Amino acid sequence: MTTGAQAHIEGTAHSAAARPQAATLYLALFLALLAFFLFLTSISTFDPARAVSVIDSVEAQFAESVTAQAGPERITPHFAGPAGQRIVADAAFTSRVATAFEDLAGRRENLAAIDGVAWHGVRLDASALFVNDTAALSATGRQALDAAAFAMAVQDAGSGSANRRVDIAVGDESAVALRRAVALASVFTAVNGPEAVSLRTIDAANTVEMVFYAVIGDAARGGRS
Repeated sequence: MTTGAQAHIEGTAHSAAARPQAATLYLALFLALLAFFLFLTSISTFDPARAVSVIDSVEAQFAESVTAQAGPERITPHFAGPAGQRIVADAAFTSRVATAFEDLAGRRENLAAIDGVAWHGVRLDASALFVNDTAALSATGRQALDAAAFAMAVQDAGSGSANRRVDIAVGDESAVALRRAVALASVFTAVNGPEAVSLRTIDAANTVEMVFYAVIGDAARGGRS
């Protein structure tokens, strides 16, 4: 037998012997990776605020056009606060906010009653807040917004260090809509500061959406839940 033939036979035998070792190594790596992800899952916590942000982002990128108008139950916080904060229940605050818009009955939709929801949402026709087709606040609109802004500033005994926020969405990106957004934001920032307000635009023209909620930091709660 030639030297070349012997080398070929030895190489083939070595390759065959190495296959079980490679399979064992791949299996060990796979099991280690699986154990790592199982460990991450076991220590993870569900964060509704981040879940909402992720879902809204995915919907914005991939959702198909629909003709039906989303109901008020679809109004959710577009949470823009620090990652270390969580939405918490603040019933007294959301109740005062709901009361602030009572005089605008007939031109608003309140957030539908949903178990576990810790925020108050309201959708209004722009005419309920502004004079005609301008960005000037009407008397009743200004009164409602002032009441909601001061409701954000009132700290109840049971609220602890919770901070109140409002997310404001205005219809389309026209010049009038953007001026309306500034007018709305100025009412809340005058009382609560700019960090309490976030703004965005929506496709529904002549529509204003506002979501009020309270947040609390992990440090204030003594760690992660």
